Amino acid sequence: MGDAQLQSDESRTTAYLDSLSGYNVNPLWTVMEAAVPPKPAPKAVPHLWNYETIRPKLLEAAKLIAAEQAERRVLMLTNPKLSEFGSFRKRK
Repeated sequence: MGDAQLQSDESRTTAYLDSLSGYNVNPLWTVMEAAVPPKPAPKAVPHLWNYETIRPKLLEAAKLIAAEQAERRVLMLTNPKLSEFGSFRKRK
């Protein structure tokens, strides 16, 4: 393939990729390596949530948080190593 053909293909590809934004879609092949790395690199660690330990906090939420304040009074099980989820408390 000649240089002129390669530049033409690159221009068409760039135009195509630019045209996708209006459709709210993105090409997976441009991020596939980051999304699915050759070797897994998990951040989460094994963790055990003991119901008997957490149960008092569940009951406390039921007493403290009125149904008008929250449709669901649910405590999420959050892996201790997934710090990007951090604290879900509303900030004032």
